[in-house]
Parts: sequence; C-alpha cells; structure tokens
Amino acid sequence: MKAVFFDLDGTLLGMDMETFVMGYLKELCKMAAPLGYEAKALNDAMWACTGAMIKNDGSVTNKERFWTEFSKFFGEKVYEDMPTFDKFYANEFHRVKDVCCGDGEAARAAVAAAREWADVVVLSTNPIFPRTAVESRLSWVGLKAEDFDYITTYENSTLCKPNPAYYHEIMGKLNLKAEDILMVGNDMQEDMLASQAAGIPKQFYVTDCAINRDDTPITMPHGSLREFPAWLKEQ
Repeated sequence: MKAVFFDLDGTLLGMDMETFVMGYLKELCKMAAPLGYEAKALNDAMWACTGAMIKNDGSVTNKERFWTEFSKFFGEKVYEDMPTFDKFYANEFHRVKDVCCGDGEAARAAVAAAREWADVVVLSTNPIFPRTAVESRLSWVGLKAEDFDYITTYENSTLCKPNPAYYHEIMGKLNLKAEDILMVGNDMQEDMLASQAAGIPKQFYVTDCAINRDDTPITMPHGSLREFPAWLKEQ
C-alpha cells in the first residue's frame, strides 16, 4: 500500500512554533489559574512533562507519561482537574488560532491530492497533545479527523518524534512498509531525518515554515505546500 504521512504544525497548519507555544501556554495558564495553578509553575511543569513524553520509551502511552509526571508537580489533584484541561482544548484553545498563518486552501488541496495518490493518509503529528487538541488545530485550516485514516495523539502513541521508532510504531499498527511511505513535513530533524532513520526513503520538505536546526543540506524534494499537489501527481 502507498501511504502519505503528513506532519501538522508548520506543515498543514502554518505557524511560527515559538509564537504558537507562547500563545498556547498563555491561554492554558489563564484557564488553570482558578484551579490554583500558578503561571510560572504551570509553565515549568508543561515543559518538563512534554520533555518526558519526547523521551518516552514505549512502555506506556504518552498520555500516561504526561499525567504521571504532571502529578509529581501538583499532586493527585491533577487527576480531578483532568476533565477541565480536556475541555480547554475544545474551547479556549481555539483563541490560539489567531497566531497561526495556516493556508486552509493549500492544506485541503494537499490532503486531497494525497488521498488520490495513496491508499492510506496519516496525520503523523508529534503525539504530545490530546486528540481534541489535534482536531481543533485541524479545524483551523478546514480539515477534520475523517480526512485521515489514522492520527497520532498522546492517547494512542507511546513514542514521539524525533525517535525513529515513532514511525515504526505507526507502520506496525497499519501494516505498512517503510519503502511505500512518503513523509511530508517542515521539520528537517523531526520529519525528514527521523523518518529516513526509520527506513522511509521518500520525503517532501515543506518550506513555508521550515525548521532546520543545524542547517542540514536539503537533498530531498522540497517546496511550498501549494506546490505539493502538482509534484505528487508526477510521482
């Protein structure tokens, strides 16, 4: 089966990652303040717990890893507050849309082209968010969960980018072979090099919001998200 893996943040949803994270944490702190979470302590905890998910070893889901680490900062009360945090991603989180620069037309055209070309289309976003948060971000460019055959979230994943095993986990669940996958992303290290290390030979590097931390030479096909459908039709 041919498959296309799409990254989300910076790929289908254009954004400056630093600006997005700042806006996200600002809204999260506003929501959590009435629950007794001091802003700096919450910020520090979120960074630490995200780091714990990035380093997850596959033994538990990223969700379990996050909340176990989060409870170390604030105690068992976090489990009582979990439903309120979940609601945040369906409500106040949408305010962060204003700091993104997503091109909805380009995103929808890219996914439509992938659906014509491939048997399987996966949203391989780094699974550090709940599914609700992923669906909210998709809606900002007019996409929905049903546009994909599989979506990685912190509920269903035990690994994260840039660990190549993250890609192996998806392949195992969907019975896919690495050589049949095309990875589409904007992050040289997390999307391009990590997928290459997982054995995936085909990439398209989206340059609209490109991230390349060590100036790795761009040797794979690349271009804007708007250019992707025309390129794909030639493959």
